[in-house]
Formats: sequence, structure tokens, C-alpha cells
Amino acid sequence: MNTGSALKGEPMVESAAIASEQPMPEWVDRLSWFHARIRQALDAEVGEVLQYAVDAVASVLDADQASLHVFEPSIRDVRRSVVGGPHHELFRDRSYDAHINGPSGMAFAHNSAVMVDDHLLTALDRESIGSMLIAPIPLRAGTTATIAVVNGSRSRTFTRPDITTMSIVAHELGMLIDSHERLAAEKSQRRLAESLREVTSSMVSSLDFTAVLGALLNGLEPMMPFTAASVLLREGDTMRVMATHGIDNPSEIQKSYLKMATDPILKEVVETQGHVVAHGLAADQAPVYAGSGEIEHFIAMPLVSRNRVIGVLTVSRSQGNPFDLEQLIVLDAFSVQGAVAIQNARLFQATQESLAKTETLYQTAQALIAFDSLTEMLQTVVDGAARSIPARQVSLQTVSLRERRIIHFVRGGEDRNDIASVNFEELWDGLGGWVLRNKEPVISNADDDERREGALARKRARNARLGSRMVVPVRFRGKLFGIMQAAKMRGEPEFDRRDLELLGAMANQAAMAVENARLFDEVQRLANTDELTGLSNRRDLFDRGQRELDRSVRNGQVVSALMLDIDSFKSVNDTHGHSVGDEVLREIAVRIQDAVRDIDIVGRYGGEEFAVVLPETQLDIAVVVAERVRAAIASRPFDTEGGLLEIQASLGVAQTEKGGGETIGHLLDRADTAMYMAKAHGGDLVKAA
Repeated sequence: MNTGSALKGEPMVESAAIASEQPMPEWVDRLSWFHARIRQALDAEVGEVLQYAVDAVASVLDADQASLHVFEPSIRDVRRSVVGGPHHELFRDRSYDAHINGPSGMAFAHNSAVMVDDHLLTALDRESIGSMLIAPIPLRAGTTATIAVVNGSRSRTFTRPDITTMSIVAHELGMLIDSHERLAAEKSQRRLAESLREVTSSMVSSLDFTAVLGALLNGLEPMMPFTAASVLLREGDTMRVMATHGIDNPSEIQKSYLKMATDPILKEVVETQGHVVAHGLAADQAPVYAGSGEIEHFIAMPLVSRNRVIGVLTVSRSQGNPFDLEQLIVLDAFSVQGAVAIQNARLFQATQESLAKTETLYQTAQALIAFDSLTEMLQTVVDGAARSIPARQVSLQTVSLRERRIIHFVRGGEDRNDIASVNFEELWDGLGGWVLRNKEPVISNADDDERREGALARKRARNARLGSRMVVPVRFRGKLFGIMQAAKMRGEPEFDRRDLELLGAMANQAAMAVENARLFDEVQRLANTDELTGLSNRRDLFDRGQRELDRSVRNGQVVSALMLDIDSFKSVNDTHGHSVGDEVLREIAVRIQDAVRDIDIVGRYGGEEFAVVLPETQLDIAVVVAERVRAAIASRPFDTEGGLLEIQASLGVAQTEKGGGETIGHLLDRADTAMYMAKAHGGDLVKAA
């Protein structure tokens, strides 16, 4: 490369003012021609203008080749290259680093037009290039640029006036590029604003959640080239892929829950509330929401609402240029409007779901009031859950953990008949058992490696082709009554957390129904039970006795009754006190129950008197039973706080009269009369009426 000794490696920093002191009409004419040439293309697009300009530079400087390079230092990339002149092959295209470490770097270092030193050229360059002149182009934006002219080894060598011309041309090109890029940016911004208005209007005007996500991704397509895009929304400490564009198997990807703490991209977006850019992601490095294969350029934009990241919009390219500033502005605008639209749709959806849930719960509560049977109440809850979730199968089991048995097993849903009956041990082996042990709700999907249930339970679920399942505890104020389960079939949409919340709310209704039934039974028991002995009180004795009497009459059977009075009981109270008397009464109750059948009705008639109703029992058998009771009392002493006491009792026996029509009160009165006859004969005796 022949540059001449006076110019080789010497930065030429002469200003146009210095150069103008010398009469150089030739370069002045050249610049006038350059300006005239450029004016012809002022109305063209920026790319066409730059091509005109580069060709004009080659002509003005009588160069074999001219080339213009615009750089993006922030991403270390060559943004634009334009080559002109008759010989395009002299100074070949190269990477950003090769430019910066070569001639362009020299121009930036001197901040003026310079003749390029040989050592900055490659060996291949030196074979074809005779001389090279390069100048930095001053630009307003954060980009940098250079203009270079090259002559081959057989062409003329550039001179000092050429350097002056080059400096002025570079300055003119800077103003030209800035002007056209401003105009282009304004046009682009107008187009962008119009497109954004259309797309955001479509997004914000819709309250349908799926439609909003679709509009967000579809609206991006005409705005910029991309390979794949996705929208992820935040759920607790995870992000879920909710919508995708250009990604294979979207239904599989949209099942993904990604933990933000372990995904570096999502973690950075959430922590900084800023966008994340990545380049050159290998196939095994790219996250599932970026698309398949190698990703050349990727960007993740936060979706922010009320100063909180609610999701992420991602866009990726498998090839092509990086995302430029204009595209970043577009993505930022989309993310802002998208966050607003998503929140609006979410609020509307939540409101609708809340109304539906409230309506379901209200209807269920109203229905529960109308039923007296606990089983009917539980069936109402199960049916309501199956409709409102919805679910193919819903079941509810109340259990006794102490006795390890299922008390109620209620089925609902379209496939209720396919719900297999299970015993307590089988229930305990499954997800239901896990919930009973841990008292926590759970969702299990078909593809989950479910280890919370046993092998046999997993096999039953597979054989039934169950898909997504939910189990919640049925409990009220800390009392665990059982579990409620819901299931879908394989291939159906999976349950989400809102479904789990609704099932939990329905389980609460069931728990209140169980608790109310328990309290009702307890009140009934207290109302019908003698507090001291635990036997039926007088009212319950008469109610149950009369029902038994009526049934026996309908069936042509007889009923007998015993009346028992403790002999000399007053002396026990007077001598040892009422607490010892209470001990005797409780023990009498135990000994009577031990001496009769389970179907016999035993009650405390009043004071120290007891009565027993014997269904389907003839008088002679009743006398035998009465004798057995008397012997049970008299055969061994009572161990009390007052010591061992000998206790006896007098008993009277009566049988229903022929012809029917007798009440339980009349029957007991006749037995009571017989009992007083026994007392009259000295006590510790049985007498029949």
C-alpha cells in the first residue's frame, strides 16, 4: 500500500477553514457536485439516501470503493453497512470487533479523517488495497458510524485535499443521517402510534381474558418480525405460561408452572421490573417459553400493575438482527397496555367467578335449610360442587379416624356411577388419606409423579383414566370430619387454584352441615338422656316405649315392662350423703343394662325408680329377666366412697293387655303397682301384675 512518506500513519486534522485558505477549486467543485447529488434523493427512504451518498462519496473522491458503517456499541453489533463505488470487493464486510480493532477504531481514536496504517489491515486487505482513507461520522444518537474510501493498489493514492474533503463529507453525512433518521423515526412513530391505538383498543375494550391474551400476541406480529412470543402470568411464587405464538405444542407448554426463584430470566425481570435481553441461547439453554431450537435474540418485558410485576411478555428470534430501540419502545408500549388489559380482564373474570361462587354457595345454603337428613344435605353440597366447578366426579366421605371407618360416602357429578366404593384403608392409602393426615388441600394432575398416595391408589386412578384431581379437608373450627374430592378425565382442562378454593368453600358448607347435625344430635341426646345415669329420661322412655308398643300391636306382638325401685334408698342418702347415692344410681343403671338385651329400652323413671320396656316379650320371660336384674343388683356389694354397700331392689312386671289400645303409661302403671306389691312383701322381690 503506497501512501507516500508525508502521509503514512499521520492523522490529518486540518479543518475546513485552514484548507479554504489555499485555493482549491477542485475539491470545492467536488463538494458542490456531492451536494447536488444528495439533494436528488432527499425524499427517498433512509437506505436509498445512504446508497446515493456513498456512491457520491466514491465519485467525489475518485475512489474505487466507498463504504459506510453504522454501529450499535451497546450490543456490539454493526447496525447498517452500505457499499458504493465501482469495486465493492476491496474492503470486505466484517464483524463489529474487526471494525473497532481496525480502521474504524483508528478513526474514532483520532476523531478525524485519517489515512489508515498498513498494520490495521488484514493480509488479504493489503494484497488489494493501495490506500484507504476513513473518517468518523458525528451522530446525535448513541450510535457511531464511519465513512471510508479505498483505492486499489493500481489506483491513485489519496492526498491531503482528499482528507479535507473527507472531513467535510463525513460532517455532511452526519447531518444527513441524523435528519433522515429523525424523519424516519417520526414517520415510524406515527405508524407505531396508529398501530398501537388499534391493538390496545382491541385489548382494553375486551374483558374476555383469552381474547386479551390473543390480541396482545397477535398485535405484535405486524409490528416486528419474531419467531416466537409468549405471555406468562404470576401465580404466587411461580409464573405460568398462559398464551403462546409460534411455539410448538402450546398446550403442553401452557401447563408449565415456572418457579421464579430458579429461572434467572424471570427472577431478574421481577426483581428489577426491567426488561432482560439475551443473545445466542443454545437449544438446551433456552427456556420453554422462548421457543424451540437455538434462539439468536430474546427479550423479556415485565407486565407491571400497581408497581408489581404481574407477568412477563417474551419475544424471540431464531435469526436476524437484534431488537433495536424502536422495537424496544413497541414492546414496552405493548407490555404497559397489556398489563392494564390483563388486570381489567382479571378483575372482570374474578368478579364473575365471585358472583357465580356466591350464588352457588347461597343456593346450597338455602337448600341445606330445607333438609332434615344429613345425607340429603351432603348430597346437595356434592351436586352443587359438581355443577359449579365443574367436575365429572365429586365425592364426599365423612370418617371416624378413631374407629377407622367411613360414615358417609356421597357421590355426585356426571360420572357419579363410576366412582368406585372404597373402604377406609383404601381411602387412607390414596390422596384422601394424605389430606386426612396433613389437613391440607391438594391438586394432582394426570402427568404428576404423585408420591402422596400409595401404589394401589395410583393404579386405581390410572385404571379409571382420571386426569386432574382435587382433595380438600372437610373441617369446622378445627374438627376434621372427612374429605371432599373432585376429578376430571384425562385430556380435560386441569383444575386451577380457583377451582380448589371453590371446592374448599363447598367443603366448608358440608362441614357446617355435619357440625349442625352433630349439635342437633347432641341436643337431642341431652334432651332425652338422664344426666346422672346416661339412660333415657322419663320423656324419652315414654316416646320410645310408645313407638315400640304401637309397632308390636301392628305386628300382633306383646310387650312387657319392668318397674324397679331401690329398697331403703333414703337411708343410703341419709347415712352416706347424696354423692354416694348418685354412685349407687349410676351402678344400678349399669347392672340393669348388662342384664337385658340391646333392643330393650332402659330408662330412669324418677328418683330411685327405673323402668325397662321389653319388646316382643311374654310375661313369663319378663319375670325371668326381672329376676336376673334383681340378682345382678343383690348378688354383690356396691363399691362406693362410703364403703361397700349391700343394695336390693323390688321389681314389678306387666304385659300388654289383649285387644290392644293400651298406652305405655298404662302398662308402666300396672308394672309399678306390681312393684309396690313386691315392696309390701319385704322387698328384694319380683312380682307380676
